[in-house]
Amino acid sequence: MKNKGFTLIELIGTIVILSLLLLIISPLVTRSLKEGVLKVDEQAKANIELAAKNWASDNKGLLPKTQNESYKITVSEMQEQGYLEDDIKLPSTASSINSSCVYITKENATGSAKDKYKYVYNDTEC
Repeated sequence: MKNKGFTLIELIGTIVILSLLLLIISPLVTRSLKEGVLKVDEQAKANIELAAKNWASDNKGLLPKTQNESYKITVSEMQEQGYLEDDIKLPSTASSINSSCVYITKENATGSAKDKYKYVYNDTEC
């Protein structure tokens, strides 16, 4: 009589090989997911800075006039004025960042041909 099926050794060997593959692959997948979340966070912050640039182009009268002077615009202000969507959350923390802000600092001296500003997202000192 012919037996059809796998032997115990074949089954154990297959389970061992699959376990080793899982041990190798799972840290890579976890690291990739964490890196992806951090990239999404950075992109969200860059989008907030871009919204601040759009706000600044529409509100030139409020921008700093002298070198190294700063103006602070909060995320909630940009949301109220329609420059950002309501209730932005970072994937890494899943918490709302409506209380964060962007500092707009004038970089060049007064009287220069074209004003240059630096936009820095800040979520700690707003």
